[in-house]
Amino acid sequence: MEVSLQDFLWHPKYFQMSFSAEKKSNETSSTLSNSENTRNDSLRILDAVTAAGNLLEKLKQIKIPDIQTLNEKVCGKPGQLPRALAPCSAPLCKDPEGYRRCGGPCCQGSLAHSWNTLQKAQETETVIHNLDSQVQGFKNQINTIKNITKLVGVFKSNALQLTEKMESIKNQSESEKEKTNLLVEK
Repeated sequence: MEVSLQDFLWHPKYFQMSFSAEKKSNETSSTLSNSENTRNDSLRILDAVTAAGNLLEKLKQIKIPDIQTLNEKVCGKPGQLPRALAPCSAPLCKDPEGYRRCGGPCCQGSLAHSWNTLQKAQETETVIHNLDSQVQGFKNQINTIKNITKLVGVFKSNALQLTEKMESIKNQSESEKEKTNLLVEK
């Protein structure tokens, strides 16, 4: 399907695709920021726990509410709900094969947000790649039109030269005809 640059720029379908890709991209920044904050919080706690000193003493200093708060950030839920009651598949759940499974249809944790962000980024990358391909196609069409315009200019110049030569030959022919008619009359 050939689409002109003008059609591309103002066509609602392409405008909406571009607008939607921009919106998806903008939505991911807050999720990434939240994930980064959660990771930094986790690293600070880990640094505090593993710092010099008795590890058991450090572990005793961590309060359960702190762990619950961190778990809520990572998982999206307090972590005390049984799997049957947790809308997100519950923290530290295991799938039927016995593997841990974080994130369910209603999960609000950083893992699910990170996964969604990655998917949106990949979709955006695909849209941008497609738009880039279309732009390259438009550039090629523009270059083709420029070349055709140059050829038309050359043809026009040649046609003008040919017209001038034909006019000159016609004038010369009429002059010769008049001379011949004068000679015949004499």
